[in-house]
Amino acid sequence: MDGKVFIELLNRDVDESELETISFDDLLKMNIAPGHLFFIPRKAKMPPICLLKGGGYIDKEWIVKYTNKGLRSFFCFVIKDDKKIKDGSALLKKLRISKNEEEAYLARNEFINWVKVFLWDGNDDISFLDLSLICMSVFFDLDEKVVTQIMDKSLVIYDRAQRVSALGVIVALILGYTDFDFLKDVYHACFLLDYGLCDDTIPFKVIEALEVERIKPGTGRDHLVASRASQSEIDLFLNHPKNGFEKVLVTCESKFKYPEVVKLILRHHENGMGTGFPLELLHDDLSEWETIPMFVDHLVSYAETLSKKGDARGFLKDQIDELKANTALDYLPCKRVFSRIEKEMCSNKSFELVTRVTNEDGILNIEPIGTEVEAEEEKAVGE
Repeated sequence: MDGKVFIELLNRDVDESELETISFDDLLKMNIAPGHLFFIPRKAKMPPICLLKGGGYIDKEWIVKYTNKGLRSFFCFVIKDDKKIKDGSALLKKLRISKNEEEAYLARNEFINWVKVFLWDGNDDISFLDLSLICMSVFFDLDEKVVTQIMDKSLVIYDRAQRVSALGVIVALILGYTDFDFLKDVYHACFLLDYGLCDDTIPFKVIEALEVERIKPGTGRDHLVASRASQSEIDLFLNHPKNGFEKVLVTCESKFKYPEVVKLILRHHENGMGTGFPLELLHDDLSEWETIPMFVDHLVSYAETLSKKGDARGFLKDQIDELKANTALDYLPCKRVFSRIEKEMCSNKSFELVTRVTNEDGILNIEPIGTEVEAEEEKAVGE
């Protein structure tokens, strides 16, 4: 490449210094594209061709196909920040190797203090790709065929799954959950919320209805009826939580230490008023931890997105401010989640919510054991 080149995907000229050459050998060591991958044809005036957007899953067979065509590398418009990914991953790994509740509590606090600077205070840039790579490197353990099935059916659903799962586990940490296996299960459940849509090509009307439902729960079905959707499209929309739950039980239940967490997939469109789907549950039927995927499901749009540097900066606070102003959500069970998040993020004390997760005779038991450790006291314990 010489000088500048116009990249349609980014809608601007890109300087040579903004593109890195990334070899296929390096790509084969990755699961997720670190930025937008381009092939720049040698023929004069041929524009760069985007082959994979940042955050896209790197299929090894796809790389082999281009190797057989004589290529050995792509150009990459890098989005990820290696230092932030290294720092964030290291903090979460402390949680994984903690030997007792006290160590887990301190590790959780250290991570939340770190991520709060980006997601809440907005004092520094971080991208959703960074957050996805951090959480994926620590929690992800699904089979490749599950990921490729989601990608093959909808890149929008796949990209959204990365964001929702990362936010889901971060929210769980903010709410005081420190059991690593439980957090891993929450991560996987959030990643698979829309897995029930992925048996066939997903109709655009269904994606559109999901976005309408996200913005104002209870309106997705009416939108489908008004747009003259077919009965099969309406059924797919209403049944995808149940379909996804049943698919996970067949394909990857073994990945969950706490099988009860799989039910998060079944319940993520319940609204507590008895008008959600598919179970029409009431408030009393839903515990706080079951509202985590409902909450993060509201945060992430179904619109196609383009990963950018800094696109998650201040995201959590901005979204909660918007949700507080959205009276349509006042009755939802997930409102108690964002109220607690706001309280925790704005506290002058160290993070004080702690929740113990145990599994006795196959029964999931979640017990709040909140503490009010002052920052100075926590520092002393750490020393």
